[in-house]
Amino acid sequence: MFQNQGEIEPHKKQLKGRPLFKPKKPRRPKPAPEWRLQAAVVSEFHKWQDGGWVFEFAGDMNAGKRAGNRAKICGLKAGETDIRIYLPRGVLKMIELKTAKGVLSDDQIKRHEKLRALGFEIVVVYAKTPEEAAAICAKLLGNWLVANTDWKVRL
Repeated sequence: MFQNQGEIEPHKKQLKGRPLFKPKKPRRPKPAPEWRLQAAVVSEFHKWQDGGWVFEFAGDMNAGKRAGNRAKICGLKAGETDIRIYLPRGVLKMIELKTAKGVLSDDQIKRHEKLRALGFEIVVVYAKTPEEAAAICAKLLGNWLVANTDWKVRL
């Protein structure tokens, strides 16, 4: 291909002592954002409901300044948990989801302390992946349902 020995192949050209095309280092995958954890948990909870387990749940996604400001205007408190689970016999359990390196905000710490003082159980779940969050929350849900239900009801 190259007639002269002194000619450099295009892929081996150098620029100031470095190869022109430097191979990229593999990047570490970014951790899943908190909303993906919540989506996985919600999907898992729907499977439990489809399987005949009787409970309800609700969640909040008040991320961002605009949503937070609207919530304050409406009189809502900052720091509410991500998922609330309504169980038989009038039992309420709450789950706060955090990424593996996530931290509770000051508003969340204050709100959780107030709710615990009223007797509510709040579990903070730290997870690296959406699948891990769903598995942990499914185990929690199963334990809570068994403790608060004498039978599995099929609808």
